[in-house]
Amino acid sequence: MKSFPNQKSFLFLLVFIIWVCIQGCDNKFEKNPKYNRPDWLVGKIYSQIDANDDLSLFAKCISDVGYDSIINKTGAYAAFIPNNDAVNAYLNEKGYASIDDMPFEEKSRLVRFHLVQMPWTAGQLQSLSRRGWIDENDVTNNKPFAFKRQTLLRNSNKTYNIETIREGLVITETIVPQSNETKTVFANSRKYAPIFYDAYWNVAKLNPNDYSFYFDREFEIGEIYFAGSKIISEEIFSDNGFIYIVDKVVEPLMNAEELMEKGSGSYSYDEFKNLIYQNSEFIFNSDATYSQEGASQGFEVEELFDLSFSGIDFDIHQELTFDPSSGAAQNNTMENHYGIIVPTDDAIQKFEDEVLSKAMNINSIKDLPANLKRMLINSHISSEPIYLSNINNGFFNHENDFVELDQSTIIQKEFGSNATFIGVNELIIPKALTSVTAPLYLNSDYLTYLMTLQTSLILDALKADDVEFSLFIMPERVFVHDLSLMLEWTSWRRDTYVLRAYNRSEEKWDIPNRATVSNLVFNQIGIEPVIGKARKEFIETITQRHIVLDNSNKTITGGVPSSFGYMGDSIITVSVEPLAADYYNGKVYEIDGWLSFPTQTLLTRLAGRYFLELLKKAGLATDFQLRFVNSTDRYTLFLPTNEALQAAQADTLTGDNLKQFLLGHIIKDELIFTDGRRNEGAYNTLKKSISGTGLSTLNIQPNFDEILIFDSNWQNNILTIIEQPGKTNILAVKTHNGKTITHAVIHEIDTVINIDN
Repeated sequence: MKSFPNQKSFLFLLVFIIWVCIQGCDNKFEKNPKYNRPDWLVGKIYSQIDANDDLSLFAKCISDVGYDSIINKTGAYAAFIPNNDAVNAYLNEKGYASIDDMPFEEKSRLVRFHLVQMPWTAGQLQSLSRRGWIDENDVTNNKPFAFKRQTLLRNSNKTYNIETIREGLVITETIVPQSNETKTVFANSRKYAPIFYDAYWNVAKLNPNDYSFYFDREFEIGEIYFAGSKIISEEIFSDNGFIYIVDKVVEPLMNAEELMEKGSGSYSYDEFKNLIYQNSEFIFNSDATYSQEGASQGFEVEELFDLSFSGIDFDIHQELTFDPSSGAAQNNTMENHYGIIVPTDDAIQKFEDEVLSKAMNINSIKDLPANLKRMLINSHISSEPIYLSNINNGFFNHENDFVELDQSTIIQKEFGSNATFIGVNELIIPKALTSVTAPLYLNSDYLTYLMTLQTSLILDALKADDVEFSLFIMPERVFVHDLSLMLEWTSWRRDTYVLRAYNRSEEKWDIPNRATVSNLVFNQIGIEPVIGKARKEFIETITQRHIVLDNSNKTITGGVPSSFGYMGDSIITVSVEPLAADYYNGKVYEIDGWLSFPTQTLLTRLAGRYFLELLKKAGLATDFQLRFVNSTDRYTLFLPTNEALQAAQADTLTGDNLKQFLLGHIIKDELIFTDGRRNEGAYNTLKKSISGTGLSTLNIQPNFDEILIFDSNWQNNILTIIEQPGKTNILAVKTHNGKTITHAVIHEIDTVINIDN
């Protein structure tokens, strides 16, 4: 490798040349007037603030905490500076005689919160989305949703007391009020402050009254507000940003965790906060740990962690907010804001006394299963801020429940840094605890069935209030007996699990897939109420099959006898017993076995019947299909016996006469059973009307245990069909696009129907 003969001489010469160049350049810029400082630019941000007599008090705050030199030397900012009247009002409110009486930390936090990162103009404050500057010509990015800006205020890292729980190889650390063990959580972001303007209310479909709800002042159209203060000046330019004079000192907004810790007067939110803490998860943050001062020199530094909460979509301590659509913590905080409704300790005590102790014999909310705790928490969280408009119109929480909050229960409302915060004296009870799913959650004897429904992703649907469900569930003793489903927990928290089933046909344990599990439970969810007056009634399920309930002996089937266990072949009788409670959307019944359902189609049901031979003769059927049916309609067939057809000399009919005669026995798009569930009326058949412009009808009166058919004038009862096993209510199915449903119901009759209308 080549080297210079005298390296010291070379380095001296190089430094000298650089110095000469710098001196020359300086002289050049000083002598050239085009590089002179403009007269209108009076200096950096603090110099501008200090030069304004009306901002002298806050200028002193900035100087006292040492930020005068910081913001004059480095960075670019938008400064929201309270005038002297605003500062004096703040001092009077807090009981301070002067700026000097304010504690240093309070003063420092105020200063840093009023300084926003980046030099935002007034126009830029009102024209940003997560994708950048909005473009009025771009329909995908023409709305200014980004209403928050990052300030210079950052909380210190926070240390939590924790309790370590070990179960086998699984180690979990949970936040507790007091302990000898601690973990420190890295504060990964500075606080954000909201900026409110006309366009924001428009794009968020809100109104200025929503501002007043939180900030107790009127929002004036055309103005811009920095949190609870109004900008009362034009932009004041400086070398490194913009200054806005505001009419109020804004105290740093607290995040949801800080607001819960502070409480409200005599009200405490500790119980709800600790409920969230029970889901804590700590992950070591190596970057933050080893970036601390001294770490690179090998000094021992404090371990820092990231904190999140399992099963809860909102980290109450974080200033950064998640993108609800992607579930990823990205720089979308300028747009995203949560809403949280926090019940007081008294409200939780009332819930424990009036609900838990009575329904579950549990005295404390802490003793609830993990999934139920998370449900209660998520019922109080929204992915979007909760404004007065949302309270008036209703909103969806993280349990996907539609919430209509009673304003009389509100005891506190704050616009927090990461969420709108509403303190209430009444717990929001999840709809899952008042719908037909309530027994599953409130009684541990139905835990396996609950987890089965959870695996099937059907729980949200069972909270619908426009359906009157009949939900048929099985207790733990059934699964212990027939081994058709067993829970295998894979975490000590009991929040992850595997469902196993003993396959009796192959004598081995299976892990049934989601589709198999879903089919089992979906077929036992009725979407019609039990009437209870007919000997047998037929309840349509969510899968469009039918449950057959025998009220005379309290047994139940899916239309065919049930088998024992999973993939079993021995026949059992399944009994049914209603649970005592009624719910807003139906009733729950306990059964002691899985239901089985028919597999025969309408064509196979007609095999060996003379009616099928006549259908073939009329060109309405072949050996492989019924040509009069389609994939969407359902049918009720009044099926004459072979003897009845022969007595009526049906075989003498030919052509269209035979076709219309046969089609007159088939009701189109209706399933009529002998349970009185359908209304009396004229039902369309597949037969053409006399006029040829429509369908002929049958006048039918479905009663309990019978069906009456009348003549065309409703004068004479021409046929009475009495419920009779093996002859009435015979179910036929069809499979279309992989889905098997009840396609038709057959009632055998000992006469023929031949009504012209």
